[in-house]
Amino acid sequence: HPEFNRLAFMLRQSLDSNNMIAAQQTFLRMESLKISIGVHERTLLRYAEALGRLKQWTDAIRPLAIVVNQQAELGDDAALRLAQIQLRILKRPDQATLTLQKIRVPEGEVADESKRRKLEKRDELLRIARGI
Repeated sequence: HPEFNRLAFMLRQSLDSNNMIAAQQTFLRMESLKISIGVHERTLLRYAEALGRLKQWTDAIRPLAIVVNQQAELGDDAALRLAQIQLRILKRPDQATLTLQKIRVPEGEVADESKRRKLEKRDELLRIARGI
């Protein structure tokens, strides 16, 4: 899309300058053009985190969902955050369970400490979602 590079740059600049009004307007424009799925996952996660700091949890859902669906490097982090919003804010344990099931569990023993912590957090959220 001819507007993609300009809007992606504007989103990053807005986040860098902590201008959340401009960031939200830019993201909504990208959504209306159906090009937000092309934004880099780190930018989307930064945007969602900034929204979270403002307690705008429902606005953070869409960028997190994009990252989860891309199944890229930060997908597990985004899935954990999204599931927390689905559980605690939306009160939707069914949605949280579906989101948490997207976290990939590697074959065999997990050697990576970061991945192990994410899996523990996933299991904890799954227990909460299932009412255990």
